[in-house]
Amino acid sequence: MKGLCDRPCAGAKPVSTATAIRGVIRQGDYTIPKLLWFRQDRDETAILDTLAAMAAQHGYTNRAGPKYGAGNVAELMAAIATGEVKLLLLPDEQQTLAAEFLRQSAADCAANVPLADALTAIADSLQLSLL
Repeated sequence: MKGLCDRPCAGAKPVSTATAIRGVIRQGDYTIPKLLWFRQDRDETAILDTLAAMAAQHGYTNRAGPKYGAGNVAELMAAIATGEVKLLLLPDEQQTLAAEFLRQSAADCAANVPLADALTAIADSLQLSLL
C-alpha cells in the first residue's frame, strides 16, 4: 500500500476513486480492507490513539516507518491474542483497593522475590489503568 510505507505492500490493490467504498481505507492510489469496525457513536480516532498509547506503554512500538517509536496497536492485539498480555476486567472502584492489597501482599512475601515482583507488576498495571 503506497503512502504508509512509500512502497506497495502485499495485498494492496490499486483502485480508482470511483471504486473506493465503505469498508476500505484509502491511501493514495491504494486501498486495504478496514479491519476494525466501531459503532457509529464511538470516536474511532480517540480509541485508536488510546490503544496506541497503551501499546507504547507496554513496549509494543513501531520499529520502522513514518511512525517509528509510536505505539503499535497490531502488535498489542497480537500479544493479547497469544496470551502474552492478559486482560483483567475489574470495575474502576475496585482497582485501587486491589492494587493496595497486592502491594501489601508483595511486602508481606518479600522473601519470595519472583512472587513479590509479580504482585507489584500487577498493582502497577492496575494503577496505570486509572490514569
